[in-house]
Amino acid sequence: MLILRRHGSGRDDVDVRPRLGRVGQADAVSIVGAALADIVYTAQSFGGHGGLANTRDGVSDVRLLATLLASYDRWWPRAALDAEAPPRPSRTLPVLAFASTGLGPEWVKRVHESAEAYGGPSAVVHDLPGYGHLDVLVGRRAAQDVFEPARAWLTGAR
Repeated sequence: MLILRRHGSGRDDVDVRPRLGRVGQADAVSIVGAALADIVYTAQSFGGHGGLANTRDGVSDVRLLATLLASYDRWWPRAALDAEAPPRPSRTLPVLAFASTGLGPEWVKRVHESAEAYGGPSAVVHDLPGYGHLDVLVGRRAAQDVFEPARAWLTGAR
């Protein structure tokens, strides 16, 4: 049985078996990949427009995304969206944040506000146009847009 679950979307699971029929393995992988790409792009709990992952516009490769999802903790970031903000620290901390614009303007605003609340005016925030939540980890340009700025920030080459 091959079922793809739409976690947090309030919609029923997607059974891709009827689409598979008697196709070859390569075609089956393509069909399942397309179904996964649709699910992560349209996930309503992440805004429904690539907020979880933007595979439709090629921001992430669906195969790499599937590898990540095999071990992904589905509790996060929904818990952060639904929870009260933690109390502000008594002093600022070094902060580097990345805001996935695919989650919508309210999410980007929340990332900026949280970064400034904890890091003060020296907080560094990178907006990632077109990125969904998971694209930060597996996006085709994550090395340039996320990993390199994080490395530079951690090593003091800011």
